Amino acid sequence: MGKNKKTRPKPLIVLWEDKEDVLQAFRNNHAEYYDIFATPDGNEFWNKLLELSKQHTSPDVIVIDLSHPISTGIPPEVLEQLDQRREDTDATIKKLNLLYNQYHEKTGFDMIERARRLFSDTPITAYTSQFGTLQLADEDLVHLSKQNCSLLLKKKPAFYEHQRIDEMMESAKKTKQNANITKYTSWVLAVIVFILPLICSWLLGKSIDFLVSFLASLPLVVLPFIASRIERIMSFFERLAQKNR
Repeated sequence: MGKNKKTRPKPLIVLWEDKEDVLQAFRNNHAEYYDIFATPDGNEFWNKLLELSKQHTSPDVIVIDLSHPISTGIPPEVLEQLDQRREDTDATIKKLNLLYNQYHEKTGFDMIERARRLFSDTPITAYTSQFGTLQLADEDLVHLSKQNCSLLLKKKPAFYEHQRIDEMMESAKKTKQNANITKYTSWVLAVIVFILPLICSWLLGKSIDFLVSFLASLPLVVLPFIASRIERIMSFFERLAQKNR
């Protein structure tokens, strides 16, 4: 009998969303890739977070819907009016989008892609209005995700923009620092591995030809660097595969 392979646990997402159809759609779309705890009840959601905290663990992602019905509930007739107005609003937005797109081109998407090719690690954000986010089609969101591009809303208080920009710069700075640490650690280890045999040979008084010693140590010098490159390449393709799901 073959041995059972240990499967890697899925990342945990904890979601609070009051609409059952949205909850079910989220589960259907993402259950293959994530473990999902989704509830329309705020108390149940909070208790789940407390439970995870007491277990000294945390979800990988927390998703929270911003607007929820009041505690007394929504009367059926009001809910019907809201649904009808939402449909009317969606129809109006579609008409506005058609009119807007007649006189605008999404040239910013092409510029984002070109900028990303020049600066692989620099934060890039799409600067758009609340109305602009409504115009984003599914393929637009996928495109922004592939370019590692965030959103920054226009016409918001200055402190919001400052905070978002600072967060992006701080995140990029930490990512670069971690990459540098990995890079320099690999080189330091390589140098140590190369020099130690020479020092030991000299201390022991053995006559080892420098060229022979160098050639013997060369694989040990190169291997850490190659391993680091392979790790980065594998990480890149892993992120690419996740974005293409």
